[in-house]
Amino acid sequence: MLNGFQTAGFVYLKDHGISPETISNVFSNSAKFFARPQEEKDALSWYSPAANRGYSAQGREKVTLPDEKDVKKLREAIPDLKESIEIGREGVPDMPNMWPPTEGDDEAKVFKDVMLKFHDTCKELHMQLMRAIALGMGIDEKWFDGFTDGGDNNLRLLHYPGVPKSVFKREDGQLQVRAGEHSDYGMP
Repeated sequence: MLNGFQTAGFVYLKDHGISPETISNVFSNSAKFFARPQEEKDALSWYSPAANRGYSAQGREKVTLPDEKDVKKLREAIPDLKESIEIGREGVPDMPNMWPPTEGDDEAKVFKDVMLKFHDTCKELHMQLMRAIALGMGIDEKWFDGFTDGGDNNLRLLHYPGVPKSVFKREDGQLQVRAGEHSDYGMP
């Protein structure tokens, strides 16, 4: 694994221990969330860069940003064709997760439960990976624990709504994509 990070900059994980049933359940509940009415999703909007939690509607984000002053213009002209919801560790002061109201909505209760459990599962896998990297680097296995045991990473659910092919054949020559070329932010 360490060789993959050193040579390619990334690795592909398989046999990671998260069951296919768990993954299927997460995808199913994610699809149900994105099928909710737009007004319900908009009520859960992403609210601050510091928190990085909540719903982002299609066109809100533009990951290809050649120059910050052009962000608004790019969003309007060539929006990224995706929507997402960011879910972080529960219970962080001033950084609440944005959940569909659960009262009288069993689907919302299940969604919240499934995503919180999956966030914890991913946190544990993250810690295991960082321990493997530490061992590969020849340092103490738990060296990274203090950077990963808080579970401060976000679970990002993405949805790419259906669009006609014609959307991608722009007459102005601009390249329309689902998400522009970008680099993801790293882990702590």
